[in-house]
Amino acid sequence: MYNRILSLAPSNTEILFALGLGDRIAGVTTFCDYPGAAGKIPKAGSWIHVRDMEKIRKLNPDLILTSMYVPPAVKEWAEKNNVRLVNLFPQTLKGVYDSFMMIGVLTGTGTKAKEIVSDVKLEIGRIQELAQRKRPKIYTEEFHRPPTVAGNWVPELIKAAGGIPMIKEGKLSPEVTLKQVEKFDPDIILLHWCGFHDKSKKEDLLKRGWRNLRAVKEKKVFAVDDTFLNRPGPRIWKGARLIQDIIRKA
Repeated sequence: MYNRILSLAPSNTEILFALGLGDRIAGVTTFCDYPGAAGKIPKAGSWIHVRDMEKIRKLNPDLILTSMYVPPAVKEWAEKNNVRLVNLFPQTLKGVYDSFMMIGVLTGTGTKAKEIVSDVKLEIGRIQELAQRKRPKIYTEEFHRPPTVAGNWVPELIKAAGGIPMIKEGKLSPEVTLKQVEKFDPDIILLHWCGFHDKSKKEDLLKRGWRNLRAVKEKKVFAVDDTFLNRPGPRIWKGARLIQDIIRKA
C-alpha cells in the first residue's frame, strides 16, 4: 500500500482526492489548485519544472504519479532510489477512465474508481441527450504561443456537447496556422490556454491577424476555464457541459 504519494500533475491530484486519498498525498505541483485542500500540501515544483531533488527526497514518496510528461530528473531519482513512478498518458476519454482505474488499483480504491468512471460517463451521457440538432463548428485553442488546437479528449467533449471539432480525438494537440483555421471556418472559438484559467485574452486573436475570421467578426469568441478541458480528471464532464452552454448562448 502506498502512503506517501507524490502527484506531479493537477489531474492526478484531483483523482486522488476524489478517491478519498488526500491524506496520503505527500506532495503536489504549484498547478495543483483543486480541491482547495491541495493548496495546503507541500509543493515539489511546477508540472514540468521539477528539479529540486533534495525537496523530493525530504517528501520521501513511495509512489510518484506523473501525467503526459515525466521530468527527467524525477525519473532518474526514482530509478536510483527504487521508487515506483507511473506516468499516465490519456489521449481519449477511454484513456482518462483507464487513468482513474489505474490509480484506483495502485491505491486499493478500485471500487471507488469504478464509481467515479460510472458517474462521469453518466454525466456525459446526459449532456449528449441535451445536444441540439444544430451542430456548430468549434475551434478550441489550448495555447496561444504558438496557436495550438486542442486534441486528445477535447474533440470528444465537443461532440458530446453537440459541436463539430476541428481535429479528431486521440492525437496530441498540434500547432495550427491561420490558413488552417480559415479553412475550417469555425462558428465558435473557445480559448482555454493552459494555466490561464478563464483569463485567456480574446484580443490576442486581433494581434495575430485573425480579425477576419467569421467567429471573431460575429463576436463568438469565448474565454473559458481551462481546468475543465485541459485536465483529464473527475471534473472533465463539466468541460462538455461548458461547451454546450456556450453553443446555446452563441
